[in-house]
Amino acid sequence: MPPKLVTKIIFPVKSMPDAVAFYESIGFDVIMYDDGYAWIHYEDGELFHLALVPELDPSANAAAGYFHVPDVSAWHKRISATHPDTSTLDDTPWNMREFSIKDPSGNLLRFGSNLD
Repeated sequence: MPPKLVTKIIFPVKSMPDAVAFYESIGFDVIMYDDGYAWIHYEDGELFHLALVPELDPSANAAAGYFHVPDVSAWHKRISATHPDTSTLDDTPWNMREFSIKDPSGNLLRFGSNLD
């Protein structure tokens, strides 16, 4: 049997302290490697990484990640309670219920659950 393929997004961040505060505020755990690199965990799994890019222009950042979650409505309620810039929760033509939010560095996070 071939080994399991595991991928990790590496989001660029302009300010590591701002990124850490944001990701902790939405319920993720942040494990710092050093001042310029961190791992983001949720429950028992590693989700993605953060890499410091001080020259990053958040308005020009096109990085994005999609997070399939079991109850997107609960995630939306929790995140939008502390982040008013969270998008609305919408049902899509591709059979997903979704919302999105950008972190302080402009990384787009999309959360969704299947409708069926």
